[in-house]
Amino acid sequence: MKKILQKSLLDRVVLVWFLLQLVTQAQACDPGGVWPLNTQYGASDETENGNDGVARGTQLAPGPYGDPGGAFLFSGTANSYIDIPNNGKLDVRYSYTILAHIYPTGQAGPIFNYVGNNNQWAVHFWQTAPQLFMLRTYERYGYFSQYAHASVLQQNAWNYVGGTYNSSTGVAILWYNGSEVAQVQVGVPSVATQYPVRVAVRYGSSQYFAGRIACIQLYNFAMTQEQIVAARDRCSQRGVNVALRKSAYQTSTYWFGAASLAVDGNTNTTFLNRSCTHTMVGTIYNDPGWWVDLGQSYVVGRVVIFNRQDSRQDRLNPFNIHIGDSDQVSTNPKCGGDHRIELNQPFISVSCLGMMGRYVGVRLPGASRVLSLCEVQIYLADRCPPLCPPTNGTMRGFNYFGDVITFTCDSGYRLVG
Repeated sequence: MKKILQKSLLDRVVLVWFLLQLVTQAQACDPGGVWPLNTQYGASDETENGNDGVARGTQLAPGPYGDPGGAFLFSGTANSYIDIPNNGKLDVRYSYTILAHIYPTGQAGPIFNYVGNNNQWAVHFWQTAPQLFMLRTYERYGYFSQYAHASVLQQNAWNYVGGTYNSSTGVAILWYNGSEVAQVQVGVPSVATQYPVRVAVRYGSSQYFAGRIACIQLYNFAMTQEQIVAARDRCSQRGVNVALRKSAYQTSTYWFGAASLAVDGNTNTTFLNRSCTHTMVGTIYNDPGWWVDLGQSYVVGRVVIFNRQDSRQDRLNPFNIHIGDSDQVSTNPKCGGDHRIELNQPFISVSCLGMMGRYVGVRLPGASRVLSLCEVQIYLADRCPPLCPPTNGTMRGFNYFGDVITFTCDSGYRLVG
């Protein structure tokens, strides 16, 4: 009996040691970044990892799930793109997966392009011809590798595309609508992803992506086919706008700019189309404010504000957002500090990190300011994280006594040899 117990204990010790040696790169399936590129999130990263994009020269367009504001439209010019910073969360270093929904209407251009030092090349994922897309993995210190490419894209239609690189096997794979369409042996140990990212435009290139892009996803491991299929609809289930047609108020009203126009569902950004609010003009009107009564307290995830685009865009900057249960809205806690919108963008999506309140307000701090809002949408915080696709790995090995044992990983992790 004593020998049996000793053998069982040694089995466990050896199992733990074996797993520590083999699972050197075991990863959870949480993404490094997800940019839905829709009305709710704008160019922000929904993971809250801090790499929110800044869009220029883009506009909302119908997305892959049929929602009217479910994608960003890029004009195919040098002034239509998204800049995404990299605070280290996007530096995958070894293996990675890039996924996106694209609706190409042009010839060629970047989908997801890391911007290297002095505009040198780094990891990039491109459309390179009307039907062709490619993935190129650059080594961290400048070596460029073979690229994977496939001629499968459909013009003027939605395509679900992806690229993976596994540093353990050295293999890069292209994926189209969930199926593998190309593979190449790359073999670089670490990859050039320590830089910011640009979508649709690359400095120094005359090729600009034209068309729509939605739901860009980045992971720091090479997904399996099952995981890529599971991630396809990650951005399809977005929240309900809880502010729609709720009671709204403002500190004063000018002409036909009633407070209710910001929650009527009309995102038109021209005041004369009777779609935007407007407070009074004059030196006596200081710190103008607008607020909505949601009817009950909610955990707020994001506040989306549509700004005027008819020559009065600058009036909104800077602005504050207040969320809380007091109907004296300006006394409620602020969501962040002073916010600013890019003047050539029709809307901004502001993360409020799960603040709770019945009243959500927008206030312009300062004297003699005028507040005009074309629409305010409020989305709740996600209550549950997305489910992690199973990635269990198994292998056969020997214990201390020479017996054959099957080693496994917990759900959400994988063995990397």
